[in-house]
Amino acid sequence: MEVRNWYGGNRGQKTSPTNQNAGNERTKGVVKLDRKKILIVDDEAHIVELVRVCLEDTDYDIIEAYDGAEALQRARNEHPDLILLDIMLPKMDGYEVCKTLKDQDDTKDIPVVMLTAKGQEVDKVRGFQSGADSYMTKPFSPLRLLTELEEKLSSK
Repeated sequence: MEVRNWYGGNRGQKTSPTNQNAGNERTKGVVKLDRKKILIVDDEAHIVELVRVCLEDTDYDIIEAYDGAEALQRARNEHPDLILLDIMLPKMDGYEVCKTLKDQDDTKDIPVVMLTAKGQEVDKVRGFQSGADSYMTKPFSPLRLLTELEEKLSSK
């Protein structure tokens, strides 16, 4: 996988599974059917966009949710391969979302990576107690984010 600056690439252009890799000679004209889906859950649209930009040159399909209730619905309907979950969300916080996901048979095996501004030790402990598989704080390193996602998805 090629890693570029988080702000590089085709920022602002919409991509789809058929055209996302159109400029990449290794995958030109090939539609990959085994693409992993990542659900990004954050109530701040600019954070969702930042993560999307970090992942735009990868083979991941991105699903978005902007509150806890929507996150649960999208997880049940879309069956993502991994969830990036903020804690401070409207309607239902990330701790409750994570616990609910881990308590349900159809979503319990989806890796959850908390991606949040809450960096206190007590927050991290509570995140892991709610069932999170990993915990990252904002601001985050795009390279570390990619590494974390690859690690969680490869061990799934």
